[in-house]
Amino acid sequence: MNSLLLLRAFISFLPFFSTLFWLIIFMVQYRKLDAAKQMLTVYIGTCVVLYFCHALFFTIGLPYEMECVWTLCSLSVYPLFYGYLCRLTSSDFTFRQVMPWLCPGAAVALAKYLFPDSGIDVVRTLLFAIQVICVCYFGIRRLKAFDL
Repeated sequence: MNSLLLLRAFISFLPFFSTLFWLIIFMVQYRKLDAAKQMLTVYIGTCVVLYFCHALFFTIGLPYEMECVWTLCSLSVYPLFYGYLCRLTSSDFTFRQVMPWLCPGAAVALAKYLFPDSGIDVVRTLLFAIQVICVCYFGIRRLKAFDL
């Protein structure tokens, strides 16, 4: 039984340690990186926190406060990834342009924290679906236009 728990913990923490490794690699060189890689570093940092929350959820459970952090991170990764794509394909794109895209996720996470018994998870799921569709659609368009 203990070996199964250990295996479950190992598998649960594997994405966290993988992204943590890359975050450390990028952070060591952060000031020397170009703007796109700096934005990628912020994205990877958000993924580290997200995967840490996943690992806790699947091993010992997730306290409510950490669930709110998970909500914030899960609603931030797609806008940050799209910002990275924009920065890769346009030299005049800045991190400040990504900030408004993070506001809906931050508002949902704050609402989840302030109103724990509300049905905010439905809003979170809807916002996440909209983000995935928009990032896929606009990201593919941006990459195709850049490739031409």
